[in-house]
Amino acid sequence: MTRKLTETAVRRAGVPTIGQTMIWDQAVTGFAVRILPGGSRTFWFQYRTSGGRSGKNRMVRIGSWPTVSLNAARKAARDLAGQVARGQDPAAKRQEAKRRDSSTLRPSSPPMANTSATSSTATSSTPRSSSAASTAGSTG
Repeated sequence: MTRKLTETAVRRAGVPTIGQTMIWDQAVTGFAVRILPGGSRTFWFQYRTSGGRSGKNRMVRIGSWPTVSLNAARKAARDLAGQVARGQDPAAKRQEAKRRDSSTLRPSSPPMANTSATSSTATSSTPRSSSAASTAGSTG
């Protein structure tokens, strides 16, 4: 379904019983609101990567309505369309940023190499000497 999206149209759009409903905007190509059976409404931008028909279809989630207004979502969709027109891939950028953030190791506390090495040396030297003594006594 394609029509000019308005706040009223987004609010009054029917909720599907199964699956999803996409209402496409006439003002910005690739901009739509997705409505799920639970009633949630989410703005999306769909585009094709460079390569024409052989390019991949990609979708970028803009945000949920009413947290993100229709005007703000439409502006974000225009910005994303501009990135695509310049040959960029906004979905790949977001995916890479998410991967980078999740794979970054951050120490939760300062390194304890010095303290653990000292305590393990002291702890390990005590049992060795007692086990060495018991081993020496049993062999002789």
